[in-house]
Amino acid sequence: MADVYPKGQNPTDLQNVNMHRLSILMMVFALGSLFDIQKPLRPSEAEEYHSLARAALCGEEVFNNTTIDCVQSMVRLTRHFQCAP
Repeated sequence: MADVYPKGQNPTDLQNVNMHRLSILMMVFALGSLFDIQKPLRPSEAEEYHSLARAALCGEEVFNNTTIDCVQSMVRLTRHFQCAP
């Protein structure tokens, strides 16, 4: 979580949050909820995380400030589209 929320900063202050890394985290949760074989498939839960990831990705500029975190998040977004029922 320290990669998303800087140490010593207020976690509720969105100016301190790395939105691209938060998007990656939400996509990990989305894909995890799709591939968890110990729980029944709940596409709505995966879609919620997917929506949160897309919203976080829009929190910072994507085209003028493309980071490796942004690209990783987009790759996971694409993977979600491939695997979602």
